[in-house]
Amino acid sequence: MGCGIHKSFGTSGQSLSNTTQTTIDFNSELFDTDGFHDNSTNNSRITIPSGKGGKYFIYARGAFDGNGTGSRAVSVRKNGSDLVCEIHTWNAGSTYGASCDVAQIATLNAGDYIEMRLFQSSGGSLNTQGGDFDGYYNTLQVYYLGA
Repeated sequence: MGCGIHKSFGTSGQSLSNTTQTTIDFNSELFDTDGFHDNSTNNSRITIPSGKGGKYFIYARGAFDGNGTGSRAVSVRKNGSDLVCEIHTWNAGSTYGASCDVAQIATLNAGDYIEMRLFQSSGGSLNTQGGDFDGYYNTLQVYYLGA
């Protein structure tokens, strides 16, 4: 079927430098049916296993701590460079954090890997949001649709 992973940080998240795309590491899985992800080795990647090449539905959400300045973006990359999908948004304000969601269907071959990158332009470093069931968490999910 596929793999659904998310990162839960508790009270603090991964630090994002200003105006720099940052690859997000994932330390937990919702489920992983065929060994797409490893929580410790290359934990930013969802890698397509042997025999599983085909069409995939990809969903990513990036969640940012509150800050009233600049824009936010989430992108999904294949094999470290090829852009699969991307979305930019202006921040929701300093009190509440911002989140971006993006989805795409892509053709992936065995050995290809998918990563999520986050971007922010607040003027300084900004953390991703922690927590996991309040709707403000980072997630990268890949679902096999068929050959």
